[in-house]
Amino acid sequence: MRLTIRKVAALTALTIILSGCSTKPDNRPRRVPVTGTVLYKGQPIANATVLFEPANDTPAAAGKTDAQGRYHLETFGSADGAVPGDYKITVRKVEVIRGHKGEQVPDDYVGPPPDEKWLLPAKYSKAENSGLAATVKEGQTNEIKLELQD
Repeated sequence: MRLTIRKVAALTALTIILSGCSTKPDNRPRRVPVTGTVLYKGQPIANATVLFEPANDTPAAAGKTDAQGRYHLETFGSADGAVPGDYKITVRKVEVIRGHKGEQVPDDYVGPPPDEKWLLPAKYSKAENSGLAATVKEGQTNEIKLELQD
């Protein structure tokens, strides 16, 4: 009976010690949830990359749209949101077109980079040209709809 009580006590102590060791404080900037939708000519855009570029020295945040054009921003990972502040926004969707390698080309040949076909207007791929901006606010719902046109 004593052996069982000792084992339980040891396991309990070990669990308490290990749970205390696994919790590390997050010293990174505070983030808030940011979601939204990307529409092009009124239609949702799937598989577009959305980038929030900060106006100051805070980290950037990015997300990818789903089939309904919805995105969730991540700064450090797992949809953790964005640091509150002002952002310029870019949206990019391209199709990578790989060239066909001829039969006489060696396997280790590194050819020119693949071509890209822009599936959204290229002006949205650069923060200074996109005309898209937002302010992420703490304590508020940050639902940011991005409506793109030609």
